[in-house]
Amino acid sequence: MPSPRALTLTLLALLGLAWSLTLALGGVWLFAGAPPAWGGLGEGARRVTGVTAFVAGNLVFLTCVADRIVPGVGRKLSLPSEVLLCGLLFAGLLATAWRLA
Repeated sequence: MPSPRALTLTLLALLGLAWSLTLALGGVWLFAGAPPAWGGLGEGARRVTGVTAFVAGNLVFLTCVADRIVPGVGRKLSLPSEVLLCGLLFAGLLATAWRLA
C-alpha cells in the first residue's frame, strides 16, 4: 500500500497538471483561436494575454509537476528555467497591463 506522502504528492502533481494544462491551453486558445472581441480585448492585448497564460502554464508545470515527478534534477538545471519563466511571466503581465491601459 502506498504511503500517505506518496498519495499526497501524486494528488498535488495531478492538480498541478490540470492547472498547468488549463493555463497553457487557454493561452493557446486566446493567442490563436479566440474570437477577436472576446472579453473586450483588442487583438494585441488578446495575443499578449495568450502568451502570458501559456508561460504561466509552463511555470506551474515546472514547479508543481516536474519537480515532484523527477526530484533528482538539481537546482543547477531547474533554477535557470524557473527564473526565465518567471521573468517572462512578469514581462507578460506588465505588457498585458500596458495593452489594457
